[in-house]
Amino acid sequence: MGDIRSFPHRDAMLDDIIENKKFIGLNYRQLIDSLGYPNGLKDTLIYYDIVTDYGLDIDPVYSKDLIIMFDKDSVIRGVKIKEWEK
Repeated sequence: MGDIRSFPHRDAMLDDIIENKKFIGLNYRQLIDSLGYPNGLKDTLIYYDIVTDYGLDIDPVYSKDLIIMFDKDSVIRGVKIKEWEK
């Protein structure tokens, strides 16, 4: 791997967060109180960047994100890890 942009502790904590934190049913404010502000928001989901690897270029070659899905009332309905590799 080349140039890696990440939050140094997020990847190590990710499994514990997924296994031990009970997010389903929490609202947006409760999530923010627990994990802090997300890196992005799109429609009814938010995401936290975990790892982004840029290889030897300016374009990413790998990324891992924690995705939190909400319903229309801003209540968490799902959590998943999304990985992408070029």
